[in-house]
Amino acid sequence: MFLKPLFAVVASVDVNGSVIEGGTLMRSLRKTRGAKRTNDHKQSKTRNRLSSGPKRKIFVVMPFSPEYEDVYHVAIAGAAEAIGAVCDRVDLAEFNGDIVKEIRSRIRMSIAVIADLSEAKPNVLYEIGFAQALGRPTVHICSTPLSELPFDVRNWNTLEYAKGQTHKLRDNLVKRLEAVTS
Repeated sequence: MFLKPLFAVVASVDVNGSVIEGGTLMRSLRKTRGAKRTNDHKQSKTRNRLSSGPKRKIFVVMPFSPEYEDVYHVAIAGAAEAIGAVCDRVDLAEFNGDIVKEIRSRIRMSIAVIADLSEAKPNVLYEIGFAQALGRPTVHICSTPLSELPFDVRNWNTLEYAKGQTHKLRDNLVKRLEAVTS
């Protein structure tokens, strides 16, 4: 309420101190504000393109066990970096609240999901289903023999890898990520 009278006083005086019609000033203010917003928007887009650091995120779902750390750090993170993206793994993030809501939010914000099907963990399968329901591209990797996966999962186009040879997985992941994110 306090701003209305103040605005009325400002609206009735131009920059030289002359009294002018309020509507004329309002039209010129709208034009000026609109131009400023347009310029700010253009500058913001340029800043985003030129800013350092990748903005695209790839959500990673996988078993959280020390034996898979090299898969994440060598193959997955390396492949994401190669295409100008960063990996996002919920167990490495700080957040407050329900983990399932956090996972859903992070999947929604991602450009793709990499899922390690090894050991057919139920949480991994749930998160893949959620990503697929949203239409997010999913890249599947697995060190477990595919014949040991559930029947409705084993037919997916999955990159197989051997533990201890994740450097080979990285190159295949780069190719697959480029295919699904372009």
